[in-house]
Order: sequence, then C-alpha cells, then structure tokens
Amino acid sequence: MPSVDVAALLRERLAGDDPARRLLGGIGWALPDLAKLPLRDLGNGNLVASPQDRPILDINVPPGARDNLIIVEGVKSGPFKIKLDGEANTVIVRESRKLRATLVIGGTGNLFYSGLGTTANEANFVVGIGGAGTSLLLGEDCMLSQRVQIRATDSHGMIDLRSGEVLNRPESVIVHPHVWIGFDVTILKGVEVGAGGIIGANSLVTRSLPPVSASAGSPATPRREATSWTRRPDPGEAERRNLTKLLRDFGVHPEG
Repeated sequence: MPSVDVAALLRERLAGDDPARRLLGGIGWALPDLAKLPLRDLGNGNLVASPQDRPILDINVPPGARDNLIIVEGVKSGPFKIKLDGEANTVIVRESRKLRATLVIGGTGNLFYSGLGTTANEANFVVGIGGAGTSLLLGEDCMLSQRVQIRATDSHGMIDLRSGEVLNRPESVIVHPHVWIGFDVTILKGVEVGAGGIIGANSLVTRSLPPVSASAGSPATPRREATSWTRRPDPGEAERRNLTKLLRDFGVHPEG
C-alpha cells in the first residue's frame, strides 16, 4: 500500500472546527500509539490501523465511501461493527475488554472516539448522517449496559415548511470519562454528560447532565448530587479512595 503518515492525517482531522475535539489528547481522552498498529488499505483511500479483523472487528465499507480513517487499538470481546459511509470520517477506539456495539458513521469529516477501558454490553452509535464536522465522544472508563443508543444525528430532516429551514441539524455528543449508562438509555444529539455520572435505566437524555450526579427519567434530570460509581458492587475503602482520586484527575471535585 502507499506510504501514509497516519499521525499527521489524524492531527489534521482533530484540528477541525468542532470544539469537542479539543478534548482529545488530554487527561481521560488519550490517543493511541499509532506506531504499534499495523495499517491496511481498504481501497478508495479508506485506511484501517488495527491488529484486529473479523469476527471481533467487522467493517462494512460501501463503494462510495472515501478517505475514511479507522483506528482500533484492541477489543477483546465483540463484535464491534462499523457501518462506514461518506468521506474523511474518523473512528478512534482505544483498548477495551468488551465492546459489543454497532457504529454507523457517515457524512463528511465526522468523528467517533471511545476512550481507554470503556466497555459496552450492547450499544448503537450514530454520528454524521446528514451532517459534517460533528463528533460523538466517549471518555475513558465509561460503562454502557444493554440497549444503549447514542445519536449525534436524527438521520432524517425536519423542515419548516414556511421558511424551508432544516430544524434538526446534527450536533456533537460528549460523554465525559467514567460515566455509567444504564439499560435501555437513549442519548440524543447536542448532549454533554459530565464525568463520573450515572444515568438510570430507561432514561431519555435530551439535555446536558452535570458531573458526579445520578440522573434518570424521560427526559432525564439529576436526582442526586455528589454521586459516582465503581464496577465492583462491593467496593472496599481503598477502591472508594481510588475513585475520588480518579475523578480529581478528570478535573471533577467528588464532593459536587
């Protein structure tokens, strides 16, 4: 395949106009070491930097897709399915022990990021359909349950018949590090979920939620402040102290 400077290409993609992308490379949003990832060409300028392939990493590339970049550091348990369309889109997935999810990404210049240690039992992500330059970002150590939907686009247009204006343009979604998303949760475009938060089962998230809070409902609203979570159901004192330190590393004051 032709020689490609993937690191330079990625820097160019991250320098877009979407302010959400400024998070990437910071604490809780680290980027992979591209030098360790083998590169392959899927044709039409579509590149994959990953040691993995089917069945864990399943990429569907239609003939019209061009100049897209997929970086998957390593997923131990999948499948992680990518339905790729459009052009100049970017997918970055850090190491994960479990990422059972489907990503649909299209449009032009859109981006998906899943941070180190983030896991999903069953999730669907949609970004970029009908838009350009938007992002769907999941920070490090997030935990997604089953039937989770996160959408940075509605996939279809709503039109004001008097003015002809499109009313529902795609908007970026940011889920900050260490967020627990419960069973059957849907997060819609334009939402930002603060670090350390919890979203209860069957919630519909239509507006942004603060860090270290437990939220629930349709629409989801904060129900409890100064609250976070651990993966173990019975964390000891040391694990609870580590949680406090972790949240401070992410720039969050655990006391609320």
